Amino acid sequence: MIASFLAALLTAGSPSAAQGPNAAATAVAMAADEAQDTEGALYQAGKMSIDKGDWQSAQQAFTKVAALKGARADEALYWRAYAYNKQSMREDALKSIASLKAGYPKSAWVKDARALEVEIRQASGQTPQVESAGPAGDDDLKLLALSGLMNADPDKAIPIIKNMLAGSPSPKLIDRAMFVLAQSGKPEARQVLVDIAKSNPNPDVQKHAIRNLGLFGGQESQQTLVDIYSTSQSMDARKAVLQALMLSGDKSKVYEVATREPTPELRREAIQQLGVMGGREELWKIYQTEKDPSVRRAVINGLFISGGVDQLGELATKETDPALRRDAIQKLGLTGDNSAPLLKNIYTTEKDPAVKRAVLDAYFVQGNAKALIDIARTEQDPSLKRAAVEKLSVMGNKEAGDYMMELLK
Repeated sequence: MIASFLAALLTAGSPSAAQGPNAAATAVAMAADEAQDTEGALYQAGKMSIDKGDWQSAQQAFTKVAALKGARADEALYWRAYAYNKQSMREDALKSIASLKAGYPKSAWVKDARALEVEIRQASGQTPQVESAGPAGDDDLKLLALSGLMNADPDKAIPIIKNMLAGSPSPKLIDRAMFVLAQSGKPEARQVLVDIAKSNPNPDVQKHAIRNLGLFGGQESQQTLVDIYSTSQSMDARKAVLQALMLSGDKSKVYEVATREPTPELRREAIQQLGVMGGREELWKIYQTEKDPSVRRAVINGLFISGGVDQLGELATKETDPALRRDAIQKLGLTGDNSAPLLKNIYTTEKDPAVKRAVLDAYFVQGNAKALIDIARTEQDPSLKRAAVEKLSVMGNKEAGDYMMELLK
């Protein structure tokens, strides 16, 4: 791999290379850690783009993760297919699924990929190639049947779904069944969802019912969700309520939980949903008064999701907590090329190597090869120079490739 070769090349010219096997092993370990950090940053960029509905950016990020062939390569292929499908690029989505099944046949993501393949082929007017052996094949057939009932006669689908959910359905069937109920808009379907959301003993079924109840909207559904949140002892169920309130557009109730809920984990979930709802002002108010670093980190993530570029820029330059500042810098990089001048100013004036590395990560997820090349050419710190070159080596664009050739001459 070019990245490993270049890392070794840079290391070989340094004083530490002459210190023997221990120094070489340390260099290899450092390179492995940097590669893992790179994969993690790209994966996070992809998932954040999924949350924002930015399918093209998600597809590009997961393509890079898959190319690294690391621990998350199989998952990246699935999410890349998902993002392609959202862009109606069905042929590319099917190719990504094929790569997942061929390259990682034992991956836990293969089952999800097969379900996605059925959905894509059906949307394309093709007859899905349903696998007949085992429960996965049965699920695919049932998924197709539910889709047909949803389009042809929702009234007939409701009692069938109710009986199906009384058993032990697979996650795929739960998801499709709840979708059918939520989309029907009929009072009978809503009542089925309410009954399941309040008391179903299967936690997965209950959570799906709660989330889909939010799709109905209206004050009645919102009040039902609030009642479930107030009475439920289940952390997962209460998180599902917050997601449902987001779907229903009830920002005021989500903000109330984000500011008053005593449980940090639930506060973080509410903050996440505020970000999805575009609640930049609400999130900024929370950050000004919050003391818990984990909650403040959740606010930073929420600001990114909501497009709070100005707020992230302020935190990237003024936040006194080093960890939170690095997080803000990395999220700032994910907002696009417009943040490049601010990132450059931070890098040139900053003394903390950890903050400088955060800027390198930000440039990388931006795809900003020019900025990384400028750093690689001028940086005097060998470790930072090596980190910049490592990121350039996996970017795959012409500008980065030309610089790789320049190094090899």
